[in-house]
Amino acid sequence: MQVGAKNSSFVNGRLIKEDRTKRKLSQEALVENARRSFSLSTLKRAERSGRISQDKIDSIAKALEQEPTRYVLKEGEPQEVEEILQLSGRWKAFYVEDDTGVPAYLVTETVTVVQDGITFQGEYVCDTYERPDNFVLIGQIDGNMVSGRYFVPKRASRIGKGFCQLLSSRNSNWLDGCCAWYDYDSGKIEYSRNIWVRVDQFYYNTLLKQAGDIMSTEVKIVRMQKKCRYRR
Repeated sequence: MQVGAKNSSFVNGRLIKEDRTKRKLSQEALVENARRSFSLSTLKRAERSGRISQDKIDSIAKALEQEPTRYVLKEGEPQEVEEILQLSGRWKAFYVEDDTGVPAYLVTETVTVVQDGITFQGEYVCDTYERPDNFVLIGQIDGNMVSGRYFVPKRASRIGKGFCQLLSSRNSNWLDGCCAWYDYDSGKIEYSRNIWVRVDQFYYNTLLKQAGDIMSTEVKIVRMQKKCRYRR
């Protein structure tokens, strides 16, 4: 047993996650099924192959109907650490909208994300103008890359359906990439640079200003491109 602290061990997070997903349980559902004998944060740490106290290992194993020894890493056994990007929480997102008949403008949204392992769901609320419906985002995490598709639930048409792909940086508090969507006015696929800033973090105001400055430049670029198209 690989012990660095009293009555605690490193665990095989890959096996724990595999056993949970085989039972078709979310992390939250497993915690509830175990009558909260361990916390959600403990389970997330376990699935990242962290150090867990023996009583919590016993509780997780019991909830998954396995022997605790299945998950405890033995002396000298490599620690399979999978650092999963943590997205849960609130974000401020920016993109450029280029509607027909008006100059391009910056759109700001508040995105609330709930994560389960490498998958996540989110809801967009527009801060710039009032939308009749909020968009929903469903995506997946691959290392420091975030990919997802967004849409309005129960909307049958293709209007507004889109995708985003972002890379994480700055201590996972900044996502930068692009988004694309079907635009009803132009009948084309529109796209924009897309930046997200995590709200609940120390440098929020600094990063928010930086994102605003960068995206304001993007607005100018799109407007210039639009003028060039009209001159042709």
